[in-house]
Amino acid sequence: MMTTISRYSRRRFSPYMLLMTLLLILVSLLFIFPFYWIITGSFKASDVINARPPQWWPHQPIMDNYTRLFIEPAWQWMLNSVLMSLVSMVLVCIVASMAGYVLAKKRFPGRTLLFSLLIGAMALPKQVILIPLVRMMNTLGLYDTLWAVILPSVGWPFG
Repeated sequence: MMTTISRYSRRRFSPYMLLMTLLLILVSLLFIFPFYWIITGSFKASDVINARPPQWWPHQPIMDNYTRLFIEPAWQWMLNSVLMSLVSMVLVCIVASMAGYVLAKKRFPGRTLLFSLLIGAMALPKQVILIPLVRMMNTLGLYDTLWAVILPSVGWPFG
């Protein structure tokens, strides 16, 4: 016996589905709101952004923020971010894959201790080692360079 399913099956109205739809719409608005606030804030002056009560829509849109974006060296800042991210990513992939391979496949004295130290280091927030890290970078002569940001991310156990 062959059964067929109606192509245009209608779902019945249920209060549960209505409630879930309203809940999903509300959650969607919560996730969309920060993007809306950033975009409208880019067309507001600084004093209007911080005004209380907040101004939900720019009454007098300005383009000064976008003008400053191209006048100030923002491209250099973005290039630094991209360069730092790419170099960190490549180095982290190399170091983490080599360390992962050695810890997973090779048996050597102190392997358990090294693994325990790595797991223990993951429990430390970066804020705990921030001051010693700054002092170390200053001692190495790397203070105020891109390497001072790249190297700690390579050595961090989250890899």
